[in-house]
Amino acid sequence: MGTLEPILIDFLFENGGIAKEESLIKDMVKNLDLEEGTVSKSIKKLISRNKLHRLEEDYISLTDFGDTQENKINELLGKLVYNKFLFLNPKLQNGDEFCDNMIFFDGTLVVFQSKTKDYTKIEEFDRFKRRCIDKAISQLETTINWARRDEYKKKFYNNLGEEIKIKSEDIKKVIGVCVSYFHADKDHFITKGNTVKLRNKDEIPNILTYQELSKIIEFNDTLPEFMEYLDKRRILVQKNAPLLSERQILGYFFSTNRTMIPAEMTCEEFDKSSMVVITDDFEESLGTGELSKKLKRRDEKNKDSYFIDEIINKILPAAPQGNDKFLVELINLNRFQRRLIAESILPAYKDFIFGKQDFRAPFISLGEGCNYLFLFSRKNQDAKTNEEMLKFYTALMKNKHNVDKIIGVSENHYANGMINHNFCAMEGDVKFDDANLPEEIKKMMEDKSKFTEKRDLYEFD
Repeated sequence: MGTLEPILIDFLFENGGIAKEESLIKDMVKNLDLEEGTVSKSIKKLISRNKLHRLEEDYISLTDFGDTQENKINELLGKLVYNKFLFLNPKLQNGDEFCDNMIFFDGTLVVFQSKTKDYTKIEEFDRFKRRCIDKAISQLETTINWARRDEYKKKFYNNLGEEIKIKSEDIKKVIGVCVSYFHADKDHFITKGNTVKLRNKDEIPNILTYQELSKIIEFNDTLPEFMEYLDKRRILVQKNAPLLSERQILGYFFSTNRTMIPAEMTCEEFDKSSMVVITDDFEESLGTGELSKKLKRRDEKNKDSYFIDEIINKILPAAPQGNDKFLVELINLNRFQRRLIAESILPAYKDFIFGKQDFRAPFISLGEGCNYLFLFSRKNQDAKTNEEMLKFYTALMKNKHNVDKIIGVSENHYANGMINHNFCAMEGDVKFDDANLPEEIKKMMEDKSKFTEKRDLYEFD
């Protein structure tokens, strides 16, 4: 395909898979600064290749776009999790497809079955449901069965091209997700699955449209929060009418402070209940009222937290082997925890960047073993020295604050404009001998031996 055809398919996909041809051409001309004739010619090519087809009233629609949806799901999930834990079309050793998309992280396996089938009439929905939703759920049941049994050898290539072996004993929880595709104005026909049960109650699937999955990630944009939402959502859906919109469920989720449990119920009562009624009031709560204001305030406060996302993404590729459990701890930081860390270290980082200071080393503790040292330096121009410096400073901070576990991250700036990141993690007893310090670091520490406390922020002065 030419360069324009994939863009056309992507544009249609993101806008419900169907559009009026005249409107589509105008949008493409406006947004991409193209000639009408060029867009029209590409549409005709796609129709001749059976990638698009014309409907009544001058509408055009995507035909088979299963591969497009799987790739788009992979892109969505890539916003949440590093490619090391993400898999596209993983296959068993015998060549059978395990699922369409997959996350395996910290003992939780999230498997996606993606189904697409164009339909244009309401009366076609039952056929659509049989071919897409019901078939996907049947495949999910097979996938979960494979996941639980060791005789099915599970060696998959992640998005980095690395072969990852997953033992059944390493899988603590399985979350199944069926992703179907509906035209935007027909999403309300989807059943949420309260009449659909797999053999194991704990493996009830989440039945979503691609558009709903996108909305869920928009509001739960860290991996732990996304998995928490899916886990709680599938239980709630079993206790409700089948035609809830995702906006209702999201509104209800945040209104209950991410618990899904109504204020008038205890956890035990919720677990035993067979029905929890969600009113239509939650449909618009994301956009209006007190909840909307609360979420907007949350988004404003969270802006700085994405600085931590950037640091995590930079250190993941370079982290030494054998540090997986510490990397898991970093990735498992939710949005609020990332905000707390960013609020504490950003002033030091800004001083380092804009104040042209050569060295800052803020330390923050979130309690319960969550202790972090962030070291920003342009003092040393030798990469090995910087690596050793992080180890010694991390050990020093660990002993200074008497913590059992600590993670250290450094960002080193060099005169040639290069920047690199180091990662260090320590747990348990760590022997620290000043005599082993490199001379460059000894000189620095002679001038940096005093500590000050700024609320929960500690750093070398």
